[in-house]
Amino acid sequence: MHLLDIFSTLLTGTAMTAATLSITGRFWKTPDEEKLPRKSLLKMEEQLPAFLDTLASSLSAGNSLQQSMDICVRKTPDPLMTFMQDLLLRHRSGLPLDDALKGGADEAGTGTLSLALNSVAVSYRSGSNMVEALSLLATLCRERAKLGRRS
Repeated sequence: MHLLDIFSTLLTGTAMTAATLSITGRFWKTPDEEKLPRKSLLKMEEQLPAFLDTLASSLSAGNSLQQSMDICVRKTPDPLMTFMQDLLLRHRSGLPLDDALKGGADEAGTGTLSLALNSVAVSYRSGSNMVEALSLLATLCRERAKLGRRS
């Protein structure tokens, strides 16, 4: 076992190899590199309401949040698909789902995407009604987009 593997096991409580850490990208990036490019961030925020609606529909059909996210990611175009796949990869690598969502919110910086990811993480952790929360988030995202276009 490499020193990096031992360090990551002690740090996270989960055996993660250096390859896993490099795939997720969280270990190797500096704080300046973690922010998403503005153009892709705007495109993701445009795709977000449809993603949240699909996620809410999947949850109301009885799927878990992770199952619902897997389904929604397959139906979502890039760049949001790639971003969400990265979050799910982090979760599959041993990171709790709400921590993966919060990490994605940190990468998104400020804005609608960060707000939505943090809200989903908090709703997931607290056990609140996710379907209602996601529906409200989708409406909020649409309203923010309308206000942004007006100004």
